[in-house]
Amino acid sequence: MCGWVKLNRDVIEVDLWNEIVPFRLYLLLLTRATREDGRMVSGVPLKRGQYIRAYSKLVEDLGYREGRGEKQYSKSTIKRSVDKLVKKRLITVEETNVGSLFTLINCEEIQTKGFVDFFALLFAERRKNHLKTRTIRRWNKIKKERRKRKR
Repeated sequence: MCGWVKLNRDVIEVDLWNEIVPFRLYLLLLTRATREDGRMVSGVPLKRGQYIRAYSKLVEDLGYREGRGEKQYSKSTIKRSVDKLVKKRLITVEETNVGSLFTLINCEEIQTKGFVDFFALLFAERRKNHLKTRTIRRWNKIKKERRKRKR
């Protein structure tokens, strides 16, 4: 399987960026999801934007290297991350005989519009507060600099 996934630079401005495991899991599902309808995996027909995998295999897929050793997230951590993505309405999950069937919701919109345009609808209220917080932090920084200059 080969191809590409378009990631805009605005991906770092999304709240999901701050959550490491759910973000890595979402990118894994986004890159591994089928691009055409009718593909068969272990007797299960997949539609566009679906991926089938067991949680134990996801643990291996999301493994990472730290120093000299390799580390893996626990199965419960992966399940919590899946639950977060389901709660944020990014994916749906169905259990099958072969493994869990992950369906990406609106993956075409992410590809065409970019991350911020898509995620802005999901996290609009939180983002507004985040912008206020950033502005307040900026003003506090300016105040500190003025105090230092006076001394």
